[in-house]
Amino acid sequence: MERGWQGMEREGAPCASPIAISKLEAVVFHKEGEDWVFGEEMMRRATDVERFPGCQGWGQHAAEDILSRAAELPAEWANEQGPALLSPDTVLVGKDGRRRVPYLVFHDGGWQLNWGYLDDDFSRYCRFVRLRPPAAKPSAGGAK
Repeated sequence: MERGWQGMEREGAPCASPIAISKLEAVVFHKEGEDWVFGEEMMRRATDVERFPGCQGWGQHAAEDILSRAAELPAEWANEQGPALLSPDTVLVGKDGRRRVPYLVFHDGGWQLNWGYLDDDFSRYCRFVRLRPPAAKPSAGGAK
């Protein structure tokens, strides 16, 4: 409970470390034409297993594991325009009562762990994190 947190609403599960950084993907959760999504709507989408399979269960533990090996993240992610990698399975409450979720962002030449307010908007540069689904195996059938 560093940084003067009041409490934890949701801790998020411990992650299997180390996370396979090379298998990560950043998943867009904004609809076409949306530049911003309010925090509570972002959280609702984060739990939508049908639309965003594999994006659930990413919390502070996963963010810290990824941050510890941030040099392995794709080079194209390391820019000031994003993506910001959200880990919404952890929700901490500050002394001010505001709820926050962790996210990784590339800023000032390096990756940092920050906290986004749920009573605020999340820009189109924010993404959910997940492991890339395995490639579909080719079907055994063919032309005869």
